[in-house]
Amino acid sequence: MSTDSSAIRSTLVETLRELEVDVPEPRLEQFAHGRADLPIDDLALDSVLRMELLVAVELAHGVVVPPAAFAHLDTLGALADQAATQAPAADGDRPPPGPSPAETRPAADAMPPVVAVVRRALRGARAVGHVHQLCMCLEHRLAPPELHTLWQWQQGGQLQPAAADARHAEALANWLTGTAARLGLDTGHAPQPFRRERLAPAVWHFVGPGEPDHKTLIVCFTPKGSRRMMIPHASLLQRIDATRHDVLLLADPWETCFRKDVPGLGADVWAVIDWVAAQINALGYRRVRTLGCSAGSYPAILAAYRLRAELGLSIAGRLPTWGHLATIVGIVRGVWRASRLDHQPRLVMAFAARTDRDRRYARRIGRLTQAGSLAADVEGNGVGHRGHMVLNPLQDIGQLQAFFDATLLAPVDADTLPGPGETRTVRYTT
Repeated sequence: MSTDSSAIRSTLVETLRELEVDVPEPRLEQFAHGRADLPIDDLALDSVLRMELLVAVELAHGVVVPPAAFAHLDTLGALADQAATQAPAADGDRPPPGPSPAETRPAADAMPPVVAVVRRALRGARAVGHVHQLCMCLEHRLAPPELHTLWQWQQGGQLQPAAADARHAEALANWLTGTAARLGLDTGHAPQPFRRERLAPAVWHFVGPGEPDHKTLIVCFTPKGSRRMMIPHASLLQRIDATRHDVLLLADPWETCFRKDVPGLGADVWAVIDWVAAQINALGYRRVRTLGCSAGSYPAILAAYRLRAELGLSIAGRLPTWGHLATIVGIVRGVWRASRLDHQPRLVMAFAARTDRDRRYARRIGRLTQAGSLAADVEGNGVGHRGHMVLNPLQDIGQLQAFFDATLLAPVDADTLPGPGETRTVRYTT
C-alpha cells in the first residue's frame, strides 16, 4: 500500500466527494494535485465525517492516524503529510500482548487489519450514526474474506471493544447479521477468496487464486457518483468464482460518468478505457468481460468493443433526460463508433421489466449494437428508483446468483443469453 502524500490526498478527495462535503470542485482539484490546502475549520467536519476520512485512509493505505492526532491538525494537507510519514500498521496495528479479563482473544493470532480498523472506529464513535457511517464505508471497500473475518470475530464476541456503547454494538451486530445472510456466511458458505488491491484513485483490483492468463477479468463501471455496483462489493464478489475470475472495479466519486476528467485515468471515456487496456496487458489477462450499471453502462459498452471482450453486460442503463441533448448525441455517437470496430462482443442489456425509460435505452442501443435485451421481472419490485436498479431487488429475494449465472458468467453461446435484437422477459421469484 502506498504512503505517498499525493495518493493520500486523492483518497481524501474521493471521500469528501462521496460524503458530499460542500467544497467547490476547483478547490478539490487543487488540493488533490498539491497546489492548495483545505483548512479543516472551513469544511465543518463533524465527528462522523472525521471518522470516515480516517477509516478511508487506513483501508486504502494501511496507515493509522489516531483521532486524537487528527484533532490537533489544522488542514487536510497536514493530515496527508502526517499519514505519509507513518509506516503502514503492522499486522493491523495489533494490540499490546496479554488480553484483559474483559477482552479475550486467541493469544496465538494477530488481530486482522480489518478487525483493528473496526475496533478503533468503534472506540471513536459518539453516536449510532457513526456506526452506520462506518458500515457504509466498509461496504464500499471490503471483499468477502474481510467481511467473513468480521463475522467470525463478532460471533466469537471479540469484535467489539470492552467499553463499546451497547447501542453501537447492536448497530454493528445487526449490520453484520444482515451482511452474513446476504453472503450465505451464516449457513456455512465459504467466502470467495478475493484480496483487494488499489491500482489508482477509485480503482480496485479484486484478485483470487490462479494466474491471470488462465482467468477472465471482469471490468466494472459504477453508476454516477457511486463507489459500488448498486450493491456492496462483497455481494457482487461472492457470486463470482474467484478461481476463474478477477474483478477490476472503477468507481465514479467525481460524478463524471467516466466521460471527462477522471483523475489519474484520462480526460475522456476513451482515455479511461485505454488506461484499463494498459492494465490488462501489464497484468497478463487474455479474456475480458465488462459490466456497467446505470451511467456505467455506456463506458462498459464501449469497453466491450475496445478491450475485445467476450461479453458486455449493461444493467439499468439509461440516457440522460432530453434537457441534455448534446450528451445524448455524444453517447449515441460513441456507441456507433465503437460498434464499427473490428471486434464484436456479445452484448446484453438488462433492465427492470417495469421501467420504460430503461427499456427505451436498451432498444435504442440495441439497434446500434445488435445487443440482446433481458427484462428482469422481479417479484415485489416497484417502479421507483430502487426498482430501476435491478440488483437490489434481486439481492432482496436471493436471486443474484441466478441472474449472474445466466448473464455475466454464462458461456457466450448459452441459451440463457438473449439473442441479437431479441428482448426476453425473465421472471425472478423467491
